[in-house]
Amino acid sequence: MSDWGIYDDVLLEHFRQRLALMANQQTPYGLFGLTLDTHHPAGHIPPACENIEYADGEDPMLNAVHCADRLVGQFIDAFMESPAAQDTVLVVMSDHLAMRNTVWERLEAQERRNLLMMFSPHLQPGEVNKPGSTLDVAPTLLTAMGYETEGWGFGRNLLNDTPTLRENEANINDFNDFLNLQRGALASLWRFPQLDSGIRFNATSSTMQMEGQPYPMPALLRLDEGANVESFTPSSPEQSGLLEQIAALAPDENFVWSDQCRHIDGLFETEFSTSGTDSSLCLAVGQLEGDVFIQPLDSDDIHLTQRNIVDHLDQSKAGTIASQLQRRALRLANFNASGSWYEKHVAWSDWDSLETITIRSAGFGAGQTHINQSPNSQEMTTEVLPQFHRGVTLVGVNPQREPTLINHVDTCQASTPGTGFAEQIASLQDVYSAFAVIVHDTAFCQSRDAFVALLKDTPLLEWQHLAFREPYIGLITADGKTHEMKGRASGAASMTLRRSERGVNQ
Repeated sequence: MSDWGIYDDVLLEHFRQRLALMANQQTPYGLFGLTLDTHHPAGHIPPACENIEYADGEDPMLNAVHCADRLVGQFIDAFMESPAAQDTVLVVMSDHLAMRNTVWERLEAQERRNLLMMFSPHLQPGEVNKPGSTLDVAPTLLTAMGYETEGWGFGRNLLNDTPTLRENEANINDFNDFLNLQRGALASLWRFPQLDSGIRFNATSSTMQMEGQPYPMPALLRLDEGANVESFTPSSPEQSGLLEQIAALAPDENFVWSDQCRHIDGLFETEFSTSGTDSSLCLAVGQLEGDVFIQPLDSDDIHLTQRNIVDHLDQSKAGTIASQLQRRALRLANFNASGSWYEKHVAWSDWDSLETITIRSAGFGAGQTHINQSPNSQEMTTEVLPQFHRGVTLVGVNPQREPTLINHVDTCQASTPGTGFAEQIASLQDVYSAFAVIVHDTAFCQSRDAFVALLKDTPLLEWQHLAFREPYIGLITADGKTHEMKGRASGAASMTLRRSERGVNQ
């Protein structure tokens, strides 16, 4: 196995054996496999391709793609010569466009499209060159299986002349806007678990049981006026919190929200979490404009009856203290502006400028990493801003001028650097009032070696607990103090620097 999963040579051999077994059973079947050796940033070379290179062999991703092409090609050839090809459709498709890797500049210089290939006894060889999307795979596959299908949902059969949604909405923003407008209609097609028997929470297994079935936590339930579940949204590995969903709730919308206590603390000003890395779970029931019921989920059998839920919602509707609502609204506004609950205000007397500087670190999928300088809200110069690519950036901060890029390292791809940030900071102590270490996307992929080498001799500490795709900001001020901030995976964190005379506590 590689760090991402089973090598492609092993996977395709298992796939071939399973296919032969299922094809001999004379019953309908579907078999699905996911190849991983072309995973960014540099791919993985399986044992079957150890001595196979592409061109001069210098680029690891090109070697990995060359190997994958060879292995998949051999599999397709063997399939086409097998009896299974007489009544089986083989589909080869990409799950998404390649992400930043060692040949990124070459990829970006040309047209990029997702791949969809179908080998079927019902199809003649040919190429279809029309705008489509993954929505169109289902009706096209049904047709390739012998079930002539013009459309299915928003998808259209790519093998006939019916216009696809991508053709009708030629602008990609219009395409995405159209789909977003259909959320309500799509949600109505699902039957969500209801609360007739209440909810049982199990902290050890991180599950909530409704109607006798376990569901994963964290999760968000949206309820109508009668406490019926209108939608159920679990978190995912790429999005460990549900903060975006909470921020999008209407002020008077009913919800049941289970999540890490530190996330719930951040909005409702409770103190159930013990630290910024605490993973214990809490429960929140109510409305954003009301008095929200909150409790820790600290045992393996906490039962919230339907009556309990209705009572908590009624109490929430009764209202809360105006000052609490004002602070809550401010936190929601800040989140919608910055994409993060996780913010820190830093003030110290040596900062002699009236301007404030806000630094934002974004994990993968959470937007841009940037620095804003107010009152003018000017972003960093165009010379610096493009440097916020994946990896770790060292920035010099001085209130007399714009923040300055000192160094950037893609710690996913770089070899262990000979010079760390500590040495660079020491040589520039007289130039800057502070130094900021900012992560964008992720600080490491498979190996932490380059990341550790950059920061190991600095006075910063929290970076040692950083996980994959977690945002991070570390600040070292001229007076020797350190301030650190990290957020959830694939989320964002921000830090605002300002004068202590403004009355903001450290």
